[in-house]
Amino acid sequence: MNFAAAAYGRKALVALGALPATALATDATALETLVDICAQDIIASEYSGGIYRPGFVVCIDRACGCVVVVVRGTYRVQDCLTDLSCHAVPLHPFDAPLPPQAVVTNADTSPPPAAVPPPPAPSLSSSPEPRHKQQQHIHHLPPTPVPHCHEGFQKAAERL
Repeated sequence: MNFAAAAYGRKALVALGALPATALATDATALETLVDICAQDIIASEYSGGIYRPGFVVCIDRACGCVVVVVRGTYRVQDCLTDLSCHAVPLHPFDAPLPPQAVVTNADTSPPPAAVPPPPAPSLSSSPEPRHKQQQHIHHLPPTPVPHCHEGFQKAAERL
């Protein structure tokens, strides 16, 4: 939670009473104080933001051994304009091709084993049909839909 609060910057944290106004000269020092990290662990940060450019912080949390990416929510008038661009657009997060092991296709339409119904139980009153006359049941999975996202957020992510 402290990482999310830190993305709002020093002025907001002091105004909300989350940090004292003394000895916090920059947004970076406020971030270091609030989440207990050192300056070298801050990879990138932007607190002023703009239209389609929300404030964000990217840093290393050595306590949990992970990289933390925080994008600030609505804070300024420019953020409201980003929020108001609210129609869905197809999500295409990468312009560069993905590595082969990450590419997922819809070429395999065979159902998973659990989705195939068991064959009907043999009837005692009639002899079984020859294999070539048995009706085959083929189940196809619907194609995977293209995911959509909020247009303002996608433009913001592209600018990050």
